[in-house]
Amino acid sequence: MCAEHFLRMQWRRINHLRTQEKLIVSGDRVVCACSGGKDSTTLMHVLARICDRKDLSLQVLSIDEGIRGYRPFELKQARKHAKILGLEHTILSFKEEFGQTLDQIVRTNKDNPPCSYCGVLRRYLLNKGAKALGATKLAVGHNADDEAQSVLMNALRGDVIHMARLGPKHEVPDFAGFVPRIKLFRNIPEREVAAMSILMGLNISFHQDCPYAGTAFRQIVREHLNELETQSTGVKFKLLKFLDELSPILRSSLKQGRPELCNKCGEPTSGEKCKLCEILADIAR
Repeated sequence: MCAEHFLRMQWRRINHLRTQEKLIVSGDRVVCACSGGKDSTTLMHVLARICDRKDLSLQVLSIDEGIRGYRPFELKQARKHAKILGLEHTILSFKEEFGQTLDQIVRTNKDNPPCSYCGVLRRYLLNKGAKALGATKLAVGHNADDEAQSVLMNALRGDVIHMARLGPKHEVPDFAGFVPRIKLFRNIPEREVAAMSILMGLNISFHQDCPYAGTAFRQIVREHLNELETQSTGVKFKLLKFLDELSPILRSSLKQGRPELCNKCGEPTSGEKCKLCEILADIAR
């Protein structure tokens, strides 16, 4: 494809998913979760175009985990592109919220992988920040590769509950404290998102991966899934199709209605105490 038709195809994918799943509707206050990487920064520009209407609004939210030599570069890029687009940009940090950076947490808590701490704390801050900004939707830059990896990871772990939460939109029924998360790039492969950023002339710098990524289970799954894709083209999209057909069954069979709430902080949980409170208690020791 030439650049024009390639971009036209991606916009069709985005708009079809947005309309079909009602990801963004009139009156929405959208917050873009932007790490400063290629996916979320490209998403910021896509959302700026979609939300350029009087009945929609857009802001940008970033999380500073405190990863030396990595996050400062990405945050600088997020600030730069938010400024180019004239968008309000909010940054929340692990240090201010939890009293420690991720680097400090990892140094004093070596029993668990860094991502097990980072993922939970970052998701909590994204939801807290989105609520404070009055968001009705929190847009994340997850692409087709990310989603396929998540499907396989949850299958390998036997995690039915988290499998049921995957898809273009995740929300918690009957709980106003959770901002629904949407994935506009969910049907676009990672390499094609990178190509979009280049062909759109966004001048996004491609930086190194997170220094902690090598220890994550996701990285192992990612490498094996990429190898499977080279041997059998279309494996990743088949995993997405598998999820789309399985999700309605899982959601209807799982307990519905108001979720259980953490007896300490009031956040949704599958037990008496949520993962956030468990981690905060762990790193405080």
